[in-house]
Amino acid sequence: MAAQGTFKELKGLSEEYEALKKQNSRQEELISFYEAIRTYEGKYVELKHALSRAKEQARYQSSDADIPPAHYRPAGRPWPQRPASWQRTWREASPLWHFQP
Repeated sequence: MAAQGTFKELKGLSEEYEALKKQNSRQEELISFYEAIRTYEGKYVELKHALSRAKEQARYQSSDADIPPAHYRPAGRPWPQRPASWQRTWREASPLWHFQP
């Protein structure tokens, strides 16, 4: 009788061990999944910053070359004005210019 109780106890312990082993492997899979997500998230943030820097640099190198981006503007000073030749008339600036008299 004692041997049968020991066998049942051993069987219960082995089932519990298998369940814990399965749960542990699932947790390891989840941990590796979250680590991969975190890695891709870091790469996404790096690429996003690189893209914004490239856009800022491209914008600075385009037609507004004489007007620096906002982070280069000295604190407390107004924006430099565009040359008078660049000023648009109210007709050109208004999106509804064709409805104006």
